[in-house]
Amino acid sequence: MQDASNTKGKHLTLIERHQIERWHNRGHRSDNQIARLLGKAPQTIHHELKRGRVQFKTKTKYSAEVAQASYDKSRRHCGRPSKFTKVLNDLISKGVREKLSLEVLSHKLSHPVCLRTLYHWIEAGRLDVKTHDLLYPQVKKLRSAQPKRPYGSPNNVLR
Repeated sequence: MQDASNTKGKHLTLIERHQIERWHNRGHRSDNQIARLLGKAPQTIHHELKRGRVQFKTKTKYSAEVAQASYDKSRRHCGRPSKFTKVLNDLISKGVREKLSLEVLSHKLSHPVCLRTLYHWIEAGRLDVKTHDLLYPQVKKLRSAQPKRPYGSPNNVLR
């Protein structure tokens, strides 16, 4: 059973993986003992040992570096793939240079892309156009640091 101090959804760090490697390979501790020492569920340790398994000629060992590389690879492949392609970049850039608005371009595309997404791509530098190239560039207003009427202002005091 998992300890109350260990929150659900916490990933193992590289330091914790090195501790698992030391305790498993050199200390010959069981999965349950390692789990108790780290404050993780025993099943988490079992899955981690499977992930970082390295086969040598005569025996099998756990490698923290192999486990971390496997973890990083699986994290890169998670999430929804982006609709951004080179062809889409060329179409949008050409349309902006012809002075079409992003809203018109988003409706003309064969694969519809949200208007806000197009603006995010421009702000992030993924598209070949800049904000000042747009037909209707969005200028963000700076917000004031102070509220207009703080709660302690004389207008709010009861008389």
